[in-house]
Amino acid sequence: MKKGVIITIVLIVVVLVIILAIRLFSNEDDWICDNRQWVKHGNPKDPMPTKPCGGLIGGQRDEHGCLTPAGYSWNATEQECVKEWEKGEQRYQVTNFETCKDAGYPIMESYPQQCATPSGRTFTEIPEEQKCEADADCIPLPSECHPLSCINKKFESNYKKPEACTMMFSENAAYKPEDCACEEGACVNKNKCINNVCVEVES
Repeated sequence: MKKGVIITIVLIVVVLVIILAIRLFSNEDDWICDNRQWVKHGNPKDPMPTKPCGGLIGGQRDEHGCLTPAGYSWNATEQECVKEWEKGEQRYQVTNFETCKDAGYPIMESYPQQCATPSGRTFTEIPEEQKCEADADCIPLPSECHPLSCINKKFESNYKKPEACTMMFSENAAYKPEDCACEEGACVNKNKCINNVCVEVES
């Protein structure tokens, strides 16, 4: 009887020691990546990590935030993550506003917002109404007689068409859906594009 009690007490003590060891030596006090931001969990001993959290490929980024599995590495001269063997825009990990923002580069207070890389490349946010996937998504802005911009047709109900318009014709206006195109994920007015560059034209 006494032997059974002793074994039970020893087992209870062993279990308690294991639980205590897990509590003391487990890494409960740490920084956790939550929605691409570092958040304290408990009381971590280490300072907040400096590398970006929430990588695009399983979080496999180096200390500069470069996606090494995708072939990017840090270029100290350009101060950006690049594919050294590529040329032009394919060279850079940051290629649009979203990837610039995700990399943690500064966002300028403007409308639409802009994001700038250390090497001086600037990317403009595409407003939700102008986002598209194909030319068929885009229509001329319904609220203007001579629309200079195009929007995604799913936002058409947000606008009221003018009851009457002058018959004046503007070469720069987009009068029909064919005048609009989806370029780099944004609806643009093809009639405002000169030499494949879309510029603002005074109305």
